[in-house]
Amino acid sequence: MKIGLYGDSFTESHIPAQHFAWYNLLAKKLNGVIYNFDEQQEQLSYGKGASSTFWSYKNFLRHHEKHELNIFIASDPMKFPQLVPIFGPEVHPVPISGMRSLEWYKNDPMVTDEGREMLKHLESWTLISDEEFMTTVHELVLQDMERRSKGRLIILPADLTYGSAFTPERLQHSKIKISMWDVAKIAYRTLRHPGLETINQERQHTIAAHLTEEVSEWFAEKMYKYIVHGEEITSVPEHLSHRYPLNYYFDV
Repeated sequence: MKIGLYGDSFTESHIPAQHFAWYNLLAKKLNGVIYNFDEQQEQLSYGKGASSTFWSYKNFLRHHEKHELNIFIASDPMKFPQLVPIFGPEVHPVPISGMRSLEWYKNDPMVTDEGREMLKHLESWTLISDEEFMTTVHELVLQDMERRSKGRLIILPADLTYGSAFTPERLQHSKIKISMWDVAKIAYRTLRHPGLETINQERQHTIAAHLTEEVSEWFAEKMYKYIVHGEEITSVPEHLSHRYPLNYYFDV
């Protein structure tokens, strides 16, 4: 079984940690494989860190019929929908996830003059975007995927607090009541990590898609039981036993 995976950084892993990424562990339990038809490669998603739901939706439209199962991470509905070529035409365009990423790129010396002009326009767009409109469009995109997939789709929320990926109505009817950030925070609490502000300190060989190997194993098992047995996922553990101390997983 070839499984299509779409979304933001919760679907993207560095090669040294790819083998224990939650989605690859889940695929193995299902006797399947995560597959990317663009790259003709196993264990590789269609995801990109910080990307929008709309960007992932376009990948879904291109590929979902080729897969027996599709898993989609819904992101913050307020993200700018497209990737932006702020480093020039020769460099891959990048996602803009909000004001924080705009501020980050403003200080990047590699941004071109045209790119800096784009950032100014994007800052204005971010400030005036209507939340009700963006949230409504976001939900309609999710509903369209569900209509097209005919039961071969699982949608997971990236976050359920800031920039909530699920409307209250969608969350109420979902058997999955947790977000991917809820899952990631298991390790932060267990290892007494100072918080999500230091996400860039993840070690590439011990963190996959923001999850430690131990958390990946827990979540893959929960998702397997949800898919095969219909078991709800309503909460995450406050603590989960880890094999190593904090500095094994994070550069602290």
